[in-house]
Amino acid sequence: MSDDAKSTPGPWTYEDCFHPEFIIRAKGLGVIARSIYPDGNGIGRANARLIAAAPELLDALRGFLDCIGTRKPDVDGYYSEPIHRDEVERARAAIAKAEGR
Repeated sequence: MSDDAKSTPGPWTYEDCFHPEFIIRAKGLGVIARSIYPDGNGIGRANARLIAAAPELLDALRGFLDCIGTRKPDVDGYYSEPIHRDEVERARAAIAKAEGR
């Protein structure tokens, strides 16, 4: 995916179609993906839910990083809440992966 490529906008939903198939729909666009997995243990359904949540997860991570980036230290130069650099880097890496970078 190039940097200027856009993904299908959310919200996305999933539905059980025919066992073992689950379909992912984008509002106004219809079916955008299919998840096929023998679902005796619920993995197919879990995968479909995760795929359907992707746009909201990406937006949440972007919002999280925006929030972290606008925080200001208190008068003593300290943040009232710790910034977990490892978690911030994981969020940035996940966004980069989703954007094809």
